[in-house]
Amino acid sequence: MTTNVQQIQETPVNPLNGFKATYVDFIKERQNRQQNNNLKVYNSIMNDDMTTFNQITNANEIERVLKEINIINNIPISLKELLENVKRDMFKCIIFAGRIAKNSSRQGTQDEALQIEVCAKAAENFNIKIENLSSTAFRAIKNEPTILSNNEFKEKKINKSETLKSFDAKISGDLNGWVCAKVCYGAGGHQDNVFEEMYNYCEWVEQYHANSNELFVVLIDTDLTRQFNELKEKYEKNKNILIVDHIGFQNYLKDYYIKNEKKKLNHLYGNYGYDILEYLRNSANI
Repeated sequence: MTTNVQQIQETPVNPLNGFKATYVDFIKERQNRQQNNNLKVYNSIMNDDMTTFNQITNANEIERVLKEINIINNIPISLKELLENVKRDMFKCIIFAGRIAKNSSRQGTQDEALQIEVCAKAAENFNIKIENLSSTAFRAIKNEPTILSNNEFKEKKINKSETLKSFDAKISGDLNGWVCAKVCYGAGGHQDNVFEEMYNYCEWVEQYHANSNELFVVLIDTDLTRQFNELKEKYEKNKNILIVDHIGFQNYLKDYYIKNEKKKLNHLYGNYGYDILEYLRNSANI
């Protein structure tokens, strides 16, 4: 499947010599994934591959199609009979496959995995590791500052309703922290829930981790500009909450690296008591 991601550099670069963030067109990514879903359903029908068919189709939509046919036709028809019917007509099968294939916009975990992958590749250049986490790896507890691993969560027998959205990635190396990631395009109830989750997450950080040395990242790629900006403006004064899209996060990592390197140089200058450039020249000749 074609991916709408600019080539990710495999070799670490010196950010001081220039760095270009990797851009992902998530709308095109979803369009491509939808086409791929539709094709998989079509092939599974034509090849009688019910294992793939069940994995890539929307069971609720299949039920709706059967009900609509039964209402209009006034004669009950089974899924097996319907599949045999559409197999005899390629165009009918294509249309049916597109109707019942899983909606790519509901496969958000794939978008978020790509979000994190791209940012993790950039982070490698800056002595920072971003590790993609499973949906149950680490959770924040709502009314306390605790972050629990999945094993701790099970041992303490905590109800899921007592936790916030699980973390999507862990940051370590020259920068430490956590990432909650989301890709959401278009208005609707699901998108509203996304922003509610992120507000709850930021409130938790502000209440329990305002003085933490860890960075808590809200990584959102969206076309809901107003909601994004309102969220960002509300928490922009909190030093350890970062609300960005995937481009902004990569650039933040670059800027953080440069600031960190300058601090190291200033520290060397203070220790050696003479022009740091001279020290670097001498060090290079050792």
